[in-house]
Amino acid sequence: MLKKGLCHGNLRSDLDVPERFRRAAEHGFHGLELRLDADGRVGLPSPYDEPDRVAQLARSMGLELPSTMGPHYVDLFHLEAEEALPEILRRTERAMQAARALGASTILQIPGYVQVMWDPKSPIVPYDVAWERSLAIYREVKQVAEKHQVTLCLENVWNRFLLSPLEMRHFLDEIGSPNVKAYFDVGNVLATGFPEQWIRILGERIGRVHLKDFKTAIGNLQGFVMLLEGNVNWGEVASALRETRYQGYLTAEYGPYAHAPDTLLAHLSASMDAILEMIHGPG
Repeated sequence: MLKKGLCHGNLRSDLDVPERFRRAAEHGFHGLELRLDADGRVGLPSPYDEPDRVAQLARSMGLELPSTMGPHYVDLFHLEAEEALPEILRRTERAMQAARALGASTILQIPGYVQVMWDPKSPIVPYDVAWERSLAIYREVKQVAEKHQVTLCLENVWNRFLLSPLEMRHFLDEIGSPNVKAYFDVGNVLATGFPEQWIRILGERIGRVHLKDFKTAIGNLQGFVMLLEGNVNWGEVASALRETRYQGYLTAEYGPYAHAPDTLLAHLSASMDAILEMIHGPG
């Protein structure tokens, strides 16, 4: 079954947490993707920074918490793998415990980088070093994921790394674990490729899907636009998801509107309903 999800960053931060969750449920979303810090605490005001408390709240609203963002390892990736691994493994263990308490089956991760394009202070790592370092890290981290039966999903982000679906497929196959998959972001590949090709090539290696849209004529971080407004060929994306029999969450990843913020959830929900209709096809 395909379900509609929201990244928590879509919700208004000026509202209290129960009201944020209530509005998500009212607009027809099934689940929320929360953020975890390095100690496995949820990025929400107390007491909802405790996984047990926020899980209880979500259940009372009829919402699931199927996935989390992080905790990430980006701040450690400039280090050699053997130097970074003790802290990475500690963060992963705490994240897995938090995910289980939330009822989440997936943790989004960034699979290393050559350069973090959204951070002007990011160091530049040679591509071959990034490849070997990332493989060394995830070959260790996968054991923690397998122990807890939570899946680490590596997202295609603007990191100048794993730039083709063939490369991402090979990278995942090199790690070789059912608990390490791809978190495929539809909008993120528009600058360099075609999302429908990525979906067909990665196939069952896709564990989760983020929905964004992008205008290639803009071509930078300002190019991300509302669903159905950009250059994603949603008909082809829908066909690819249908052909590969993807089931699970389609999660919208946006920030709040600067004006009339209450309209964002309505716009996202309507756009996602249209995409779901394309995927399900006639009848």
